[in-house]
Amino acid sequence: MRVVHSSSDPLLFLIEDFITPAECACLLTMSKRVEESSGGCAGPALAVHDEQFTQEERELLANVEERIGIITGCPPHSDELPLLLLHKRPEPAAMPPAAATAAAAAAAVVPTADSSGAAPLPKLRDLAHARYPAGIHLDTHAFPVRFASALLYLSTPTSGGQTVFPLGLPGGNGEMNASDGDDDPLKAASEKLIAGDVHHTRSSDDPALAAATRKLEAAALSAPSTTAPNDGSSAPTSGGKSMPSYATGAHALSVAAKAGNLVVFWTREADSTIAVRAWHGGEVVYRESSEDKWLLRKFKEIPAKVFHDSTSRIAFMAESHADAQRRLQSVVCGGSELGGG
Repeated sequence: MRVVHSSSDPLLFLIEDFITPAECACLLTMSKRVEESSGGCAGPALAVHDEQFTQEERELLANVEERIGIITGCPPHSDELPLLLLHKRPEPAAMPPAAATAAAAAAAVVPTADSSGAAPLPKLRDLAHARYPAGIHLDTHAFPVRFASALLYLSTPTSGGQTVFPLGLPGGNGEMNASDGDDDPLKAASEKLIAGDVHHTRSSDDPALAAATRKLEAAALSAPSTTAPNDGSSAPTSGGKSMPSYATGAHALSVAAKAGNLVVFWTREADSTIAVRAWHGGEVVYRESSEDKWLLRKFKEIPAKVFHDSTSRIAFMAESHADAQRRLQSVVCGGSELGGG
């Protein structure tokens, strides 16, 4: 288990082999069972005390929850949801990723000073909605108590399925990066949306926010692909080829959906304000993929009694950031400190 990418804006760590192949296979089997028993409801939970699981399976869930709690500096507690399942099947793409990227690049340079800048927005939004069906969002959308998110991949789609952070600063190779400063149009767009209490690119029809929304969606469409050559970490696949764990651009980070890997990122800063670069979106799984996308999500929440006291909330977030960087900023992550696996 090792950290192969880290960023400080947003605070983010990508950990390879967070769980073993055997653990991954077990969690995937459990996920399929939960999906079937849920009757097709969206985002069913894998709860530690669910009676449909064996004792060994419950212990595995508890171990995963505990280790994510260690990384984020917040043990599992009753105020937060259990692990939630996300399953995406391959589907026809509205436009191949390369073509969508070119269209996004063209749309991104259209002047926005005239009227509201909304003229090219419909086409761009159609492309963004097709490639990122759940939109580009912050995990604080409708859930202000969320302060960090962990995504545990249980499968490896061969086409699409990556998680994109369109404002994520590069960093990499275990080295924490520094912010580019305030002269950044994407950061300014994010701040404008957050100031308008918009944490999701689909949740506002305010013309005054149309240009800011378009900038984030264009950035997501033009983010690098983990299927293209890059300097990210790579690991052999069963077919003898290599697939990178991530790809970076000037102001974007794309994380591949690779079985066993975990990406954890903070949606609140050390001072408890919303992390302006934590916007992200999940790419569709294209029809060429030989695998579905199976993912477990853990949304870490500030305990209610802490969240509602500003002094306690800031202290909580400062400690969470400091503890995570102390544990994970090195390239090699010590398995003993994170507890097994």
